[in-house]
Amino acid sequence: MSIYQLREPVLEDRSTAIMLLMMELGISEVTAGLLVNRGITGPEDARAFLNPSLEQLHDPFLLHDMDKAVERIKQAVVTGEKIVIYGDYDADGVTSSAVLSLYLRSLGADVDIYIPSRQDEGYGLHMESLQSIQQQGARLVITVDCGISALEEVGQFKQHMDIIITDHHTPGSELPKAYALINPKIPGQVYPFQEPAGVGVAAKLLQALGGLDGLRPYLDLIAIGTVADIVPLIDENRVFAALGIRCINEKPRPGIDALLQALNNEGKIVDANMISYSIGPCLNAPGRMTTFHAGYELLTATSLQQALPLAQESVEQNQLRKETESRILDSALEIMGQQVDLAYDRVIVIAGENWHPGVIGIVASRITERYNRPAIVLSLDGDEATGSARSIQGFHMYESLYSCRDLLIRFGGHKMAAGLTIHKSKIDEFRKKICAHAEQVLDEEVLIPRYFYDGQIRHEQITPSLLNEIDMLAPFGCGNPVPRFYLPSAVVESSRLIGKQSNHIKLALKLGQRSWDAVGFGMAEAGKDLQKGCHVSLLTSLNRNEWMGVSSTQLQIHNMKRIFRDPKDVAELLSTFYFKFFDVFFHYFMYNDNNILSTCPGSYDLSEAGTGTRSQDAGKQELLTLDDIVECLTDSLMGRAVFVSTYELAAALLNRLLKENLLNLIPIQYHHPYSGNGLGCNTVILIPDYRCYPEQYYRSIITPLGEERLHSVRHDFGAGRRQRKHYRFVLDKETKAKGIDGTPFTLNREQLGIIYKWLRKIVPGRNIWPDGRQLLEGLREGSGFPWNGFQLRLALEIFKELDFISVESGNQCIRIYCNPSPKSRQLDESRLVNFHKKWIARHISDHMRQAYKEEAAWT
Repeated sequence: MSIYQLREPVLEDRSTAIMLLMMELGISEVTAGLLVNRGITGPEDARAFLNPSLEQLHDPFLLHDMDKAVERIKQAVVTGEKIVIYGDYDADGVTSSAVLSLYLRSLGADVDIYIPSRQDEGYGLHMESLQSIQQQGARLVITVDCGISALEEVGQFKQHMDIIITDHHTPGSELPKAYALINPKIPGQVYPFQEPAGVGVAAKLLQALGGLDGLRPYLDLIAIGTVADIVPLIDENRVFAALGIRCINEKPRPGIDALLQALNNEGKIVDANMISYSIGPCLNAPGRMTTFHAGYELLTATSLQQALPLAQESVEQNQLRKETESRILDSALEIMGQQVDLAYDRVIVIAGENWHPGVIGIVASRITERYNRPAIVLSLDGDEATGSARSIQGFHMYESLYSCRDLLIRFGGHKMAAGLTIHKSKIDEFRKKICAHAEQVLDEEVLIPRYFYDGQIRHEQITPSLLNEIDMLAPFGCGNPVPRFYLPSAVVESSRLIGKQSNHIKLALKLGQRSWDAVGFGMAEAGKDLQKGCHVSLLTSLNRNEWMGVSSTQLQIHNMKRIFRDPKDVAELLSTFYFKFFDVFFHYFMYNDNNILSTCPGSYDLSEAGTGTRSQDAGKQELLTLDDIVECLTDSLMGRAVFVSTYELAAALLNRLLKENLLNLIPIQYHHPYSGNGLGCNTVILIPDYRCYPEQYYRSIITPLGEERLHSVRHDFGAGRRQRKHYRFVLDKETKAKGIDGTPFTLNREQLGIIYKWLRKIVPGRNIWPDGRQLLEGLREGSGFPWNGFQLRLALEIFKELDFISVESGNQCIRIYCNPSPKSRQLDESRLVNFHKKWIARHISDHMRQAYKEEAAWT
């Protein structure tokens, strides 16, 4: 389940505002709506937004203490006093340090830089650092991107040197007694914009010292720090970002040019997205992994020759960061099952030995994105653990940590992110306490992924001119997101997986009378079960795709839902049911050898009636009907999963949910849940692959009576720190199911002969099919038998094993070649044939004989 929510401001007459912008600016209804959604309702504000300029910047002297700071800095420049710029190790801090140091040196000032080590010192001002700076003879310290909370440090050293603090973080109730404090968030001042990055505050200092001309040479650095720090790209931030990105593209400074070359982005248009995902991370990486110097020295390099090795070092450090992050994330996900009960814990708290402190914040962000839950990642080092926390909307992380303050050594942060230190022995107690707090304050609806969009769009509105107008709204980022549109219905004409790892999906979608290309990055799981002709709704942005000199509009999918309107749509989904069943069956065979049924400890011993999972928990289960399932899935949004492995019961269940108007609300997936729908949200899993343990996300599991015998892996529904409830269901309590129909899973010698003869008769050149369903349809027509996907794929795999045929398959087609001179082979030479016989005997035939006895035990 996922929620689509319209991004719409509170406005009495939105349509009038849109009409006015259309008339005054000559823009489309879509673009006018995008402006209104961003709070821009007047023509003059809209013109300023679409045409940012330095003249739109506010008077810097409206900022508290700006006049004092300017006077003191000018004095230091004139008298030749040593000035130290005290920065931070992230991209915002590094660009802030570079901007201010370059400008002051251009005035002839004696300037040094000090940026603390993330690993050894951590963020902010430190006593030892200030003492070292004092001993070097500095008389003036200017902080950038830090210092507003350094009460003790400033108080200790204000008698020895003047400290000017420029910062953008939220101040506490008490301010440090510095020589000057420049921060737009200080209460009581009249400055009209409170959301700059640290480099934005440094830019205001430059503006106050040298006017707009003082800013122009450094707009590129200001843009990078602004975008990388994920501040809202509105007001002054938009001016800095837009004009700075323009400067980068027109004439990049040596350090930026070198970094683009090292990233293999030379010649490409730089936008906010490239800064966020390529340039910014490379500037951040040295501070995370080693030291700040590569990033700072790169930005201040005076020649390409000097910059290239620094750029390469930054790229290598970022690659090391990615590898370290990936390794820690894999480790965290591996141990999550031991430390976290995803069915119950609304906050994920995990701890591992010696995880790199420079990347655990990113790992926490990845876990939060994956599970849509607050995440706290702790790195154990001796008796203490240092952690980073990331949150979701609706859960105030700092306040939550405050509620557990008695267990923490120290902590700090804000609504969406925080840091903490805790004694190792307190972690389990802390996990329980913060999860209990989350149960009280976090509504279950917040755990469901929410996707915002700007409005519906009609297919006739998607034009090249609209793309040009949308480009005028760039740069996009926090506060000015890439426009997303809701398409309530589109028909899938084709679908295929793309990418080296086949983790992306490319679709041809029919909207009205026209077909559009659409791509979903990382959405293979969401789209792999789409068939030609099915209907989907989607959230999309519009991209310009250039290929072989031809420009076209492409839809970029951000979320997608299959639409079920009538029983035909249910039948369409189930048309691949037996193909999917074979996937699980064949995986058992391939990875467990054909002795699995007699040797695997997870297999079922059917020699005695009532063995297996059923007898272990029979006393605490109740038998449900379809009416009961509907009630279970609707009385709560979270924690319920229905697993179904037979076609007849799947069809009955889905058609009942369709009748109750629930099928478009409850995700339906094959094999395992898709994280984009919200792991733990109520769902229906068709043919669950129990090797993946999908039950870990749910408090209640509902399975059909007797179906567990279809799987060769034991599934323990008691996994986790708390007991799951396991229910069984039947179509109704009067008739009950009389066992599983084994016919769809059987394939005897005679049937194999029919299929093989049909394949041999196919004329060369016509042995290619778009997909398995087309191949199956051809087999049915050519042989006159009602085969299903399980039987077809079983036959093909047997023939391949015996070297009767070869098969080429991919995202585009299936091609089958018959061996012109096959060696005579007996069917029992096939390991798969022997496995299938045993599987039928144990999972189908014996089950049918035992069905009545088992049913009697339940009544």
